[in-house]
Amino acid sequence: MQSEVAFSMDCPANDDYFTPSQTRALGGSWSGRPATNYSHLQATAQSLIKENKKQIEKANLVIKALKSTLRQRILELIMNEGSMPVKDIYTALHTEQSIVSQHLSILKSANLVASTRDGKVTRYAVNFAQLQKVIGYTRQLAA
Repeated sequence: MQSEVAFSMDCPANDDYFTPSQTRALGGSWSGRPATNYSHLQATAQSLIKENKKQIEKANLVIKALKSTLRQRILELIMNEGSMPVKDIYTALHTEQSIVSQHLSILKSANLVASTRDGKVTRYAVNFAQLQKVIGYTRQLAA
């Protein structure tokens, strides 16, 4: 399989990537690098990342929280029940309490679940407002 590289020639398709033989066949000269200078886009992207670092870190936290299959199962379980104490969650999932607590901590830091104390018992409920935002964003990204 031939790898794809860029070429430069004066034609409307100078942003496309072609193999060296395709480039020569089209009358261009092969340089092995993109024909277009993207340095201004790179500078803009770096600036946007720097300016929005906190928001990007928060988004990364949410993505990390939803990436785990176990955390998805925990969310689904809590959604079905409304709210649940930790003991009921780890019992239903046949998982150790410490593991479920660690995963709930990650979900809580991503603001996907909220906890309330009822005496010695901590109950967890899904933060539907946050979950709805996340679903909306993922739909936009996937479009």
